[in-house]
Amino acid sequence: MPLDQSRYAYAAARGTSLNSVLSEAIAQYGLRVERERAVVAMRAFQDRLRESQRVGSDSVDLLREMREGRGRGNGPGDGSTAGAAALHGGDQQDTHPGADGRRPRRTGIAVTACVDTSLILKCLMYEPGSDAATAWLEAHQANDLVAPWILLVEVASVLLRKAQQGYISDHEAGEALDLLDMLRIRLHSDSALVHRAFELAVRMGLPVVYDTLYLAVAEREHCDLWTADARFVRACAEYPFVRLCSS
Repeated sequence: MPLDQSRYAYAAARGTSLNSVLSEAIAQYGLRVERERAVVAMRAFQDRLRESQRVGSDSVDLLREMREGRGRGNGPGDGSTAGAAALHGGDQQDTHPGADGRRPRRTGIAVTACVDTSLILKCLMYEPGSDAATAWLEAHQANDLVAPWILLVEVASVLLRKAQQGYISDHEAGEALDLLDMLRIRLHSDSALVHRAFELAVRMGLPVVYDTLYLAVAEREHCDLWTADARFVRACAEYPFVRLCSS
């Protein structure tokens, strides 16, 4: 595999050996190959759902209902991320590390990107927004994808709900989880992350920390947070690194 001059320069800038950069390049190549396979499999899975005319309830709506059901009545508004949109009129500056707009961060050779549950669900299902989400994943398959550990729980929960609704079978839900594993998302799980998510939820007026866990990961990694939830993007107006994946 050829090594271009930019990687020589990258090695020199980091003070690392060429062998180290070669090892990173090989690992990144293997990840990209596996992600390419995952995208192909996702498109095939979506084709099966489309051909059988199974377009179920929107995954973002299901996810929001689940989150609101767990936090209803504990905060302003309806308990959703939309309730934060009108909070804080921009007169309060967040000085926490990572909130200064420095983007993007590189982990080794790859550029880091944080993904949330809504975006991944769009990739795994066939519904409005799936084509745009899968195209985004295909364009970013060489990226170092990161997320909080709760992404796995939320994806599995929505897939279970869709299976209970009859939109997909239990076996197909398991297939979707296998596709999620193929993406090899790097997961964060520690108490410091939860503490920061709590601070962000208080600041934004949210009743639960599910959304802000993703925001905290993006802050920590100094990277963009990509989502398919337009309401969440509007709620995060003071965090310009939260970006909407749309057609």
